[in-house]
Amino acid sequence: MPESVKKSRVDDVVYRDLEEMAVSPIIMSHRAREGSPELATMVRVIARHYADRGYGVPEALAAFDA
Repeated sequence: MPESVKKSRVDDVVYRDLEEMAVSPIIMSHRAREGSPELATMVRVIARHYADRGYGVPEALAAFDA
C-alpha cells in the first residue's frame, strides 16, 4: 500500500493488502495538436513504463509528436 494511502486512513474503513498484484491501464487524453513540453514528457514516461513492463507501446504513443 502506498505511503500516501497509509497516511490518509478513514475511520471505519479497513485496508487490506491484495494477495495478487493489481494493474490498471493508463488512459491519457489531450487536445489535438497540443505541443507542450509537459505533455511530451508524460508521453515518454508512459511509453517507457509500457516497454519496461514488456508491453507493446501503443501506436498513438509511439507516433506522438509534440
